[in-house]
Amino acid sequence: MLILAIDTSCANAGVCLMRDGNVLGAVSQADKRTHSVKLLPEIQALLEACGLSPADPDLFAVTTGPGSFTGVRIGAATAKMLAYAAGKPLVGVNTLDVLAGETDPARARDEYVLSLIDARNLRAYGRLYRGGRQLTAGAVDKVSVLIGSLPEEAKGQKIIVRGDAVLNPGIRAELASNAGFAFVPETDKAYPDPAVLAAMAGQIFDSALGDAARFAPESLRIEYMKDW
Repeated sequence: MLILAIDTSCANAGVCLMRDGNVLGAVSQADKRTHSVKLLPEIQALLEACGLSPADPDLFAVTTGPGSFTGVRIGAATAKMLAYAAGKPLVGVNTLDVLAGETDPARARDEYVLSLIDARNLRAYGRLYRGGRQLTAGAVDKVSVLIGSLPEEAKGQKIIVRGDAVLNPGIRAELASNAGFAFVPETDKAYPDPAVLAAMAGQIFDSALGDAARFAPESLRIEYMKDW
């Protein structure tokens, strides 16, 4: 199955082409202000570099938020347009889930991962996972409050922290000052990996037994920051 995955939920936009679990190519851009200008040309360039057309993917995937209000809309609108034009299904995946995901299932087996998306003023959107399994509901609040709501089982354990919140010095200070948890920020995982998005979307589609009608483009639901 050929999957085209699009993420524009944060400052760094990414696009990935994956066939049967193998990445054929990927591109990224680092300024959310240019997503609306550069996204479609970069998708077209990636498809052409792989000898493909916009009609070739069997499945399209997009992050549904939380994240930048404008960024989420750009990604959703672009993915919907491409899926409609190609007559193919579209799978949406929560941005926090993608941040916590792995392309290598072995690594995800036991690790704690805290996905944090910066919501400004030392607030964040957060969710804790272990081995890809959600341990807490997604929530938005002050980082100190999110930390205080983490389950007892995670205390004293190494917790990998991903998401653009790890680039915020104030939030990193909050994490470092908390003695109850061993937080390890992964700055190289500050933005969603479109390859993880593609892999997760493929798994979601397969688990629905390839029911394309369930993933009609018009059924996509996005999660704006204001909805949390």
